[in-house]
Amino acid sequence: MVDSHHIVSTLTGTRGYVPPEYYQSFRFGVMLQELLTGRRPTNSAEFGDNNNLVGWVRQQHPRRRLADVFDPTLLRDDPSLELELPKNLKVACACLDDRPARCPQC
Repeated sequence: MVDSHHIVSTLTGTRGYVPPEYYQSFRFGVMLQELLTGRRPTNSAEFGDNNNLVGWVRQQHPRRRLADVFDPTLLRDDPSLELELPKNLKVACACLDDRPARCPQC
């Protein structure tokens, strides 16, 4: 059985307490990445045993392969989205920051 859980160990705040707004922001970020990529958040066949959608997008970003990140049907249906999609991905990634203070307020 493959363990598809991801544990974030760098959260800051009071010991034993994570602000609930962090989880709200995180869930929104994952949902937005799902919409932008057309991929499920956990799919070991697609991302490998030690990865998930969030980690996969983070790996693609430094390589500047953002065109490979987005769901191709989005651009096929509306080519003008090419300028908007990276902005939306930036919001999604900000929501997924490990530091709650840096996450946008949802």
